[in-house]
Amino acid sequence: MTLSDVGVPGQLIDVVNGGDVHPDGRLLSVAEIQQAYRDLVHSRNRDVASTLNAPATGPDRPATPHTSRAPGNTAPHTLEGTDTATPHMSPPLAVDAPHTSPQPHDLHPAATLPALPTLDQAPDQAGQRRPTDNAAGADAVARDWLAVVAAHSGAGASCVALALADGFDAAGRACRLIDVAHPARSGLVAAATAELGNDPTGAWRRGSRHLSTLYRRAAAEAPGSWPDAAAEAATVVDLGLLAPANIGRLLDTRPTVIVVCRVTVPGLRAAEQLLAELDGTRVLLAAVGPGRWPGEVAASIGDRVRWLRDRRQLVTVPEDRHLQVTGPTNSPLPKSVSAAGRELLGLIDAAHSDIADAPPNPTAQSAPRKRGKTR
Repeated sequence: MTLSDVGVPGQLIDVVNGGDVHPDGRLLSVAEIQQAYRDLVHSRNRDVASTLNAPATGPDRPATPHTSRAPGNTAPHTLEGTDTATPHMSPPLAVDAPHTSPQPHDLHPAATLPALPTLDQAPDQAGQRRPTDNAAGADAVARDWLAVVAAHSGAGASCVALALADGFDAAGRACRLIDVAHPARSGLVAAATAELGNDPTGAWRRGSRHLSTLYRRAAAEAPGSWPDAAAEAATVVDLGLLAPANIGRLLDTRPTVIVVCRVTVPGLRAAEQLLAELDGTRVLLAAVGPGRWPGEVAASIGDRVRWLRDRRQLVTVPEDRHLQVTGPTNSPLPKSVSAAGRELLGLIDAAHSDIADAPPNPTAQSAPRKRGKTR
């Protein structure tokens, strides 16, 4: 029999051939189906209530169900107006654990650079602790080092530090370049032409790049001391974006500091602020961007940036699109960036020789500039 053969309620159906029918073969009416459904729901609710009210069988199951109660109402919160509602209750603890915030170790580590190695200290006459001399403070940033710092995030300090190391190499001078960034955020991870393994302490990973030796942190934990200094090798340390406490520590030893910023209004503002905090140190400014500054940038510079520019202590590092995409690699830096590194090194050599008006190092030839472009 098909659906087209079904007639009025009460018609007898062939049970052998299937169909939802009464045991006597009569087709059920709508009212009878609804009543059967209510009976089924009530039976299921009684089974659920008896299961939840049973004694606890383990530590993960509560003795009584958790129910919400309205003020002055002792009955469980249920939907009104229907016989098919079930009590509103939380699932057993073994099924649904409470929602909690992730623990700190589950979060991605903050993008902050590690602190500098601790300075050695000795008591002064008043009993206060003070930094010792460079000879005694082996963990300090020595006065004859070149410290490259970023005025803001993404300034390009690693590229400038590598350009300085290549400048030493072009002059035939050995150099060690130290990157203090977390291993996952190192800007010089691909800059070495050959990997040399870890140093004897195991805290620093070494690589070679012509006459320069590159040092990167080997683990997430910050090393307790600097790598061993090679004889007759200059030291360039890439400090990146400094914490305020480490800025004060640079003022204790006063190395030569190269501040790196972008040629933008926010970048020059950040550089001005950092220069004010580094007041009293030997500072050069490396501005990454075009040779001719936009009018908005030139009009927004502060007194310290203007002072460095007027005394030719500011070097423009041209932007290179390929370098922006790849970052520093084991390939030579673009010629314009290498020339800026040699120009910085020439200014540093002149300052160390106490010849402020001396011409730059003969190897510090600037990159060819387009007509109408000035630094």
